[in-house]
Amino acid sequence: QKIQTLNVGPERGKVTYRFSIVDSIAGFNVRDPEVLGFVPGDSAIVAKGWGFTMNTGMSSKKVFSIKFPAVDSCEYHLYIDASGYYPRTIPISVNKDLSFKQIDLGEIGLLKEPKRLDEVTVTASRIKLYYDGDTLVYNADAFLLPEGSMLDDLIRKLDGVSINTDGEIFCNGRKVESLMLDGRKLFNGNPRMLMQNLGAYTVKKIKVYDYTSKEDKLLGYSATGKKPMVMDVVLKQEYSIGKWLNLDAGYGTSNRYLARLFALGFTKTTAFAAFANINNLSTGDNPTRYDQWHPEKAGRSDSRYISGGLTYQYDTKKETFRGEAAVNTDRVNSIGGRESVNYLSSGNTYQNYYFNGLNRNLEVTTNHYFNWIFSKTSLTLTPKFEYTRKRTDSSTTSATFDEDMDKVTAEDIEAIYSGDADRLLRHTINRNLVRSESDNNRFYGSMEAKLLVRLPEISKGVNQNLTFNANGSYRNSHSETFNRNTINYGRNPEPTYDVYALTRVRPSWYAYGNGSATYRVNIREQHDFSLTYAYSQNHDRNTSDRYLLSNLDQASLVGLRFAELAPDMDLSAVIDPDNSRTTRYRTDSHSLTGWMSLGWHRERGDYSEGIYISATPGLEFLDRRYDYTRPNYDTTVVRRNIVPKIEANVRYSTTFKHDKTRRYYSVTLNWKSSPSLVSMGNLINVSNTSNPLNIFRGNPDLRNGYTHSATAKLELNQHAPTNHYNTFSLHYNFSENSISSGYIYDPKTGVTVRSMYNINGYRYYGVRYTGTGLIIRRGSRSLNYNAGFNWTNTDSPMMVGVGADDGRTVPARRFRYSTLINPSAGLSFSFGERGHSVNAGWNANFNHTTSSAEGYQPMDLTYMNYKLGVSFGLPFNIRLATDANLLTRKGFDDPTLNSNEIVWNATASWYWKKKRLSFILDAYDILGQIKVISAYSNELGRTESWSNTLPRYVLLRLRYHLDISPK
Repeated sequence: QKIQTLNVGPERGKVTYRFSIVDSIAGFNVRDPEVLGFVPGDSAIVAKGWGFTMNTGMSSKKVFSIKFPAVDSCEYHLYIDASGYYPRTIPISVNKDLSFKQIDLGEIGLLKEPKRLDEVTVTASRIKLYYDGDTLVYNADAFLLPEGSMLDDLIRKLDGVSINTDGEIFCNGRKVESLMLDGRKLFNGNPRMLMQNLGAYTVKKIKVYDYTSKEDKLLGYSATGKKPMVMDVVLKQEYSIGKWLNLDAGYGTSNRYLARLFALGFTKTTAFAAFANINNLSTGDNPTRYDQWHPEKAGRSDSRYISGGLTYQYDTKKETFRGEAAVNTDRVNSIGGRESVNYLSSGNTYQNYYFNGLNRNLEVTTNHYFNWIFSKTSLTLTPKFEYTRKRTDSSTTSATFDEDMDKVTAEDIEAIYSGDADRLLRHTINRNLVRSESDNNRFYGSMEAKLLVRLPEISKGVNQNLTFNANGSYRNSHSETFNRNTINYGRNPEPTYDVYALTRVRPSWYAYGNGSATYRVNIREQHDFSLTYAYSQNHDRNTSDRYLLSNLDQASLVGLRFAELAPDMDLSAVIDPDNSRTTRYRTDSHSLTGWMSLGWHRERGDYSEGIYISATPGLEFLDRRYDYTRPNYDTTVVRRNIVPKIEANVRYSTTFKHDKTRRYYSVTLNWKSSPSLVSMGNLINVSNTSNPLNIFRGNPDLRNGYTHSATAKLELNQHAPTNHYNTFSLHYNFSENSISSGYIYDPKTGVTVRSMYNINGYRYYGVRYTGTGLIIRRGSRSLNYNAGFNWTNTDSPMMVGVGADDGRTVPARRFRYSTLINPSAGLSFSFGERGHSVNAGWNANFNHTTSSAEGYQPMDLTYMNYKLGVSFGLPFNIRLATDANLLTRKGFDDPTLNSNEIVWNATASWYWKKKRLSFILDAYDILGQIKVISAYSNELGRTESWSNTLPRYVLLRLRYHLDISPK
């Protein structure tokens, strides 16, 4: 508490209590206590205490004061908590007769907490969470955690909070946009950086609230009309300034390894950090760390990641500077295959496809944020730069048959024409062997400037402001792709098509500029009106040349490896005129966008309600020009369109308290209509025949489309005495002139000719429910639940034709009908002073797909996952955790994919507190049963695919944590 010198007296309708807070044994004043007032059984604060200095002659005395409403006979709880002491709760009885009075409670003593021993843990009752206005506050010390726990362990313990596989945090079903540290957005709000490197013992509180930015404070209301939800980690006083160092290294079986470093130094205004990471674990962490981990999605491919960087932040009331520079590299080896079937009235066709690819990526990025707050203005600059290089080396082997060829391998397909595979040869439609190697380089830079100006009040409570935005970006890239494509048709052992080609894309650049001005009026922080005019222009130029290296004198290629050219090689004579081009694209856009938000709110004692209406209509004028040039062909396409769009929302909410129960209800209705613009390149009436099995043809008759969506959402939340959060939603989407891919398929050759078409009939609708809550809590024991249900139905049209393409055939509209049902349920039980836990869950995925195509065989796939996980804290800071997943699949054509798998993981750890060392043993997929398998369908058939997975391993890790804090 901030100690102030002031006189505090009684207040009308309230009774004031004064007291001092001292150590119960030594008698000295306790440092920085927290004083709160509650109604028993409720989690909302009714009063907050504050400290002040009372002058008494030659000396001064630290005194605390708190004011409770004086109502008909009521009991409150005075709750006092301070770091290093047991919390204390004192019952206070208040009635109207005490109104205007001031009562002196004298000295209130707090008992110091003993040190935590390895064998014995002494605990006291603490308030786990409460509401301070609209802020949800979690008391970190009230959650039992083993020694050595990090921030992510603490966050997972919080009621109503979960972390998904991407490291995103959700609180009561709503996504947390940023994870902050003492009110500062470090690492651009990236939650993983803090969660994995901040020790839980440094945390005093965790607050969840709607963030008020400096711009909001400048205006006195929200600058954007929306406030993102943030989670703010409040450190204990002794750790609010200091340095951290985390080292994590491990090595295991199957040549698995991990090494991480994180260093942070910070004060009240500045922070600097360095980070580095190298691992070949693919998933990046132990699967037991995530609440939503699914074994069928884990360990895909065999990957290696290396990353590192620096980040900084300087933050005062008037200035904020922050930025980051990072380097990331990865090496991903993907091996897999797929089997597809097309259901045709003339006879089905079947394709077997195998791939083997190595991708190597390098990314160098730096982005910064500079903000200055002046008396009536705010200036923000946001520069960003990025360089990426992507190199791929891949090969594919595929064949199409007129009968289902069981257990055909890539080696079998390669040997079809060797004379020893007559069974396959009799049914072969085509065989395709492809080798490809590419190198792509890209540079990107952008700068955005924003000026916010607060204008004088129009009248009391009626505010106005202007916002000016300007941004520009530039992108330059070039690439080289070498491709060897060999195609055989039927029984002919001589390839009909055998081409070795090089495709160069250079130069390829894109420039964009935008400027906008917004005038906005805010009325009493409830009603908003704004109008925005924006102008943008972009230029895009791309030159793509394809050279047929197989037409060169073959002697010039002798001694060169694949994807290698002699330095003086002249390629101009072997250019492919039908698949080389230069394009120039320019767009001018003028837009006018309005925004209206109306809100009404009223309160009656313990009851409040509000209704909020918003609408965002817009109108955009587009002038687009596309120049297309290739040898012997030159054309220009111009499109000018006036495009309207709109989004509207209506929300009604109410909150009330009854018999110590605090409930919140809300209903939200949303409508959105937005355009789908035609890609100008799809309007050029030419064909790309670089792959004769997959030809693409332009369609000059394409029109812009529209997508419409409607959503209704109902929230039913209870905040006290137990927490329950339930959300129901209905959604319906449909489109007009949907721009969709279509094709003509020739079953005699396996050739597909694709194009884009305007199609009507797309619909997507469904129902979704999510729920979480606390069933019971008794001391250190608590039982929580989560449940979900998702039902969606999709009607997807596509233009599909069957037969030889003669250039005049128009595909017919076909529909794919898909129904997805996804229920889930789970229980989590925590108990014991060492934070034992048991988790059980179940989720399923039922997918039914059919089509309007004649002879189509419906697809019915079933996935089920049963999960059981346990975690125990043992003496001497030892912790054991394990989880088992039973995954079942049904409905695949390939019987080997219909399987039951048990995926078992385990972790054991020991924390050496004296040295701040953790020894961790991770065992991943102990039984070696993980498979990455999926299936999907289109209007003609279905495809089942699989890929390589991470091998099972046991990894021994050593983690060291050091914090240096001034005492």
